[in-house]
Amino acid sequence: MISVMLVDDHEMVVKALSQIVETNSNIQVVSLVGDAASAWQFLSQKSVDVVVTDLDLPGESGRQLAVKILEKNPNQGIVVLSYRVEPEEVHFLIESGVRGYVPKSAPVSELDQAIRLVAAGNEYFSSQVVRALTTSMRSEDRPNHKLLSLKQTVILQFIAQGLTTRQIAEEIHMSPKTVEKYRGEIFRRLNCKNHLQALDLARRLNILS
Repeated sequence: MISVMLVDDHEMVVKALSQIVETNSNIQVVSLVGDAASAWQFLSQKSVDVVVTDLDLPGESGRQLAVKILEKNPNQGIVVLSYRVEPEEVHFLIESGVRGYVPKSAPVSELDQAIRLVAAGNEYFSSQVVRALTTSMRSEDRPNHKLLSLKQTVILQFIAQGLTTRQIAEEIHMSPKTVEKYRGEIFRRLNCKNHLQALDLARRLNILS
């Protein structure tokens, strides 16, 4: 049996999905929670094969939860189930280690397939998600974003806002040491000696737009 945790604050959605998934496969939903805090508390005591989470949660977001989980356990299978399919967000989640993304508008069979593949160590991104990513990659509005990874860009945006290393670490649930590592990578990729030079170049290249 594949053990699954469902994280969604819409009780009816959670219960309906859990019943459908358990009826059509050898997938067992071992935990139904409505917020990131409850999910984190459960995972601190027990383990599951796959975490299926919405992005829009009360309090800490599903995106923050995913990053937090993967920082602790990079091999944890996570499938995002969301009404939103925004390329920037999908890119960030993939770079963070999320291996599955299914829109809530997709057939339940896709969620079933995503859970099975992710539990086996593979990936599953629905056709709608792939199309959104492909369109974004072909866009001519972001020619210079390839200079930095999405995670590096996010960290540079926080630097532009004046946040300290510790504050950035708290925002994206990383250790200060990891943030410093990314900061160094940003400087090397942009061939800059400090954050002032990096920010000036990033603005001129339209990276932070």
